[in-house]
Amino acid sequence: MDDDFNSGEAIGHIFRLVREVNRVRAEDPAAVEGDESARNALLSLFGMFDEMLGLFRGGLPRPSVGVPPEVAELAAQREEARKSRDWAMADRLRARVLELGYVIEDRPDGPRLKIRNS
Repeated sequence: MDDDFNSGEAIGHIFRLVREVNRVRAEDPAAVEGDESARNALLSLFGMFDEMLGLFRGGLPRPSVGVPPEVAELAAQREEARKSRDWAMADRLRARVLELGYVIEDRPDGPRLKIRNS
């Protein structure tokens, strides 16, 4: 900090990196999620950011290493229930997915599954 470290600029670079990773994931999901070395490199990099800037108070989020077929099928069934406006069924399916350790995020580009952080 004695050398006038610009933490705002550093965080801006981190956000640019995150946007780029998300862009690559959107174009080719397997490019990051299916490549263990890429995933480990990103986790290492964010671990370094955390050490320098103290960004993740609760620790780094756990990475997704692939969604089990059962969870993916439940999420697909939920999406069909939503399309047919069967909200009660959609809620039950969301609850089951949550029990299995995943969260469904409804996004403008469609639902996304994420591992539930404890």
